[in-house]
Amino acid sequence: MNRVIRILSLSILLLLFAALFAPVAAQDLGSGGPIIEAYFGGGLTTFNTP
Repeated sequence: MNRVIRILSLSILLLLFAALFAPVAAQDLGSGGPIIEAYFGGGLTTFNTP
């Protein structure tokens, strides 16, 4: 009986780890890159100063 509980506990623990790490492993880290946006604004004159 003790062996059955140990195997069941180990199986549940492995399933929990798989559920936690499966989404991380499924991510594609190679696609995409930095997002660079150009800003053509008015500079400091856009601030509200008294």
